[in-house]
Amino acid sequence: KGAGTCELDVTCYSAWATTAKGVAGVGSIGQSGVLWCTGSLLADTDNSTTIPYFLTANHCVGSQASANNIEVYWLYQTSTCNGNPPSPTSVPRTTGGAQLLASANVNSGTDFALLRLNNSASSSASYLGWASAEAGLGIATTCVHHPSGDFKRISFSDITNVAEDLLATHPRDRFHQNTWRAGLGVTEPGSSGSPLF
Repeated sequence: KGAGTCELDVTCYSAWATTAKGVAGVGSIGQSGVLWCTGSLLADTDNSTTIPYFLTANHCVGSQASANNIEVYWLYQTSTCNGNPPSPTSVPRTTGGAQLLASANVNSGTDFALLRLNNSASSSASYLGWASAEAGLGIATTCVHHPSGDFKRISFSDITNVAEDLLATHPRDRFHQNTWRAGLGVTEPGSSGSPLF
């Protein structure tokens, strides 16, 4: 695939191993092994359930028609630091589409799609915790993602508030701006929908 050479292999960061198992690639039914976005498996507030809630970007899955056609690729990552990645067609996959539960596009200041997968997540996947509290400026953040649809990578950043023309038309109180740390990865097309920790 085509991820940039500046991307960091998530497997090299053992502290993120369990978390990384909750991040997956998004593809389309009928296009085996082709990933075009990223998403994450979310835990609910009931410890006795394992409902497969899946969060991604609205520009990845913005309608029920789109949700009907997704499949999710789990554990598309190397088994050793900087090792050879598996074929995406060989990793666990959840097929059968999803139900679109809630979404908003970037013009509202958010870009999310909350789904409920129609079939179970891989038994090897991690359900990720979440919080609705605002993260302040300067907070360190980490992104686990599938840049350019490639195997799983990790990038490190900080929450910033730098004037940027691209963001001028979007409500600043509805999103976090992150600045990537030099030499510690970035995002690319395909990273869309990835969680920010």
